[in-house]
Amino acid sequence: MATPQKSRASDASAPDSLVERVRERVASATSRLDHGGHGGRRRSTDTSEQNDTKAPEVWALRWVFRDMGRTQRAMRRESGQAPFPAVRTAAIAFRRAPSLNALVGVAASLEEVNLLGW
Repeated sequence: MATPQKSRASDASAPDSLVERVRERVASATSRLDHGGHGGRRRSTDTSEQNDTKAPEVWALRWVFRDMGRTQRAMRRESGQAPFPAVRTAAIAFRRAPSLNALVGVAASLEEVNLLGW
C-alpha cells in the first residue's frame, strides 16, 4: 500500500516542479530587466505605481513565452513535427491574459508533447 501513496506523492510534485521551473525562468528574466539587460529600453518614470510594478512582471512573462516559442519551433523544425493544437490553445490563452498561470499552461502543453527545452 505504501507504493500507491508514494506514486501519488510523486505525481503531485511533478506539476509543482514545472511551476517552480517557470517561476525561476520568470525571475531570471525579471533580474535581466532590473540589471538593464533588456535591450536598452527603459521604463517611463511617470507611469502610475500600479503600472510600474506590473510592467516588469509582464515583460518577464512575455520574454519567457517568446523563448519557449523559439525553442519549440526549432525543435519541431528539426524533427519535422507539425504544430500541436493544445500548444496553440495555451499560447492564445497566454496572449489574451499574460499571467504566471497561463505561462505554466503553455509550459505544460509543451512538456506534454516533449517540446519543452528545459
